[in-house]
Amino acid sequence: MVWKRTEILNQTIIYAEANRINEALLYIDTVLFIDSIEAQDFYFRGNIKLKQVNTLSACEEKHTSVNLGYKDADSALFFNCK
Repeated sequence: MVWKRTEILNQTIIYAEANRINEALLYIDTVLFIDSIEAQDFYFRGNIKLKQVNTLSACEEKHTSVNLGYKDADSALFFNCK
């Protein structure tokens, strides 16, 4: 079975909402492997890493999403970034 990008992203969301962070990161990494220029996916991975209390890496993801043009990045994650 070949999964589509949206199906993998949906699975990421399911795992993230269930606080199954390692699985969520595995799936979001797969999404980014398929399409590594989607700014919103970097933002989402940053939010997952923040749940993992990996603030430095979460901030890097957030900055990447902004640099790729994601305009809807909220201040919630930036609050934790210096």
